[in-house]
Amino acid sequence: MEIVLAERDRGRSKCESDITMGRLQFYWQTRGAWGDYLTTQMEERFGVQVIHTSDMTAAAQMSFEIGYNDRMSEHINSTFGDESIENALADVEAFRERRYREHFGLGNQ
Repeated sequence: MEIVLAERDRGRSKCESDITMGRLQFYWQTRGAWGDYLTTQMEERFGVQVIHTSDMTAAAQMSFEIGYNDRMSEHINSTFGDESIENALADVEAFRERRYREHFGLGNQ
């Protein structure tokens, strides 16, 4: 999908304003149990509210969300330590993988 630079920049600017106001948010396409897990992890670790988005999103909206999340990721990492957001997302991915394996009876293959 094409990145609309003006919208990406608008997302970064909006995020900066939200950080100043203490309104911490993160846009993410979430589903089911792993989406709930992500929501809980972001709130508990960083005080960030996950805004659940659709996978049917126009380039402008997606660009805004990318810009917003890029700036929020910078804020989280500068506040909680390098790679904090990456570690949280890796934990969510591990959770998803465990749930998948449990659901399909795959064990630890």
